[in-house]
Amino acid sequence: MRFEVYNLNKILKEADRCPGCSIISIRDVVYDDENNTKYACLDRRAARNSISMLKVWFDDIDPYRYKCGLEHPSVVERIQTTGDGPRFFTAEMAKDIVDFVTEIWEKDKNATVKIHCWAGRSRSQAVAYWLNIYFNLILDRNLGDYQMNNAVNVSEKVHFNCEVLRVFTDTFG
Repeated sequence: MRFEVYNLNKILKEADRCPGCSIISIRDVVYDDENNTKYACLDRRAARNSISMLKVWFDDIDPYRYKCGLEHPSVVERIQTTGDGPRFFTAEMAKDIVDFVTEIWEKDKNATVKIHCWAGRSRSQAVAYWLNIYFNLILDRNLGDYQMNNAVNVSEKVHFNCEVLRVFTDTFG
């Protein structure tokens, strides 16, 4: 199995090039009209191209950093504008992702799963990295070798969302 990590703009282009593929779409809880339009476009392309897509919604935020006031002010402002507070990654989301990938794994161990979040740097990176470990695909767990071990990082930057890694690890050991 192979995981490819994208940002929102790049997955939109990729969705027309991968009919029948599988996508994990990590979406922001609050986003502007431009991103609403992009997500709607991705949904249409997925339907048109018979793409299997799992959608999960959570903010790129860590509960500890948020409670201590350490998150970037623009992130906090965006979350506070809704009045709903932040939405953190949960064990249920982790289980949904593992179930989705397990189903693909059981059908085709050579399949590629495309994972995207808004920037393709934090949430999607953490999901791809953890799934590589969970499915025992990373032979050398040295982060320097991350790109060489079944994960394609098209954003060329890695900044794992530690909360995602923590929840996956707490949920699955």
